[in-house]
Amino acid sequence: MTATYHFQTVKHIVHGAGSLALLPEKLALLDTPVQRIALITQPVMEEIGVIDRVIRSLAEKDVEVRIVRDVEPEPTIGNVEAVYKEQIEPFAPQAIILSIGGGSVLDVAKLFAVRLTNEAPLREWLGIDLIAKPG
Repeated sequence: MTATYHFQTVKHIVHGAGSLALLPEKLALLDTPVQRIALITQPVMEEIGVIDRVIRSLAEKDVEVRIVRDVEPEPTIGNVEAVYKEQIEPFAPQAIILSIGGGSVLDVAKLFAVRLTNEAPLREWLGIDLIAKPG
């Protein structure tokens, strides 16, 4: 007999032409007012001007943004934990996680979001049904 699993992921994933214009509207759908955002991104998003557009849009809503750039392509557990401890954790109270970029930054943003509500190190909750507080 095959076991059944429930897969729970982030609340919102938005992509496609015009997505950035929807950001303030999508933030309003969250459970709590947004005052701080940890923005996980990669250099190319800054180079093409996407991050500047996001920051301007969020500044109009009085949202504080911390840009997190140090996620490596194909990051190791050590990289994820180091970036979390150095850049996310100190900024975390009342912050949400927003990711703009490719696969690695999207995946790590999900890990950071889970890490905000779980004190156990990342290595202890990799696997099936190991996250005490899925969020």
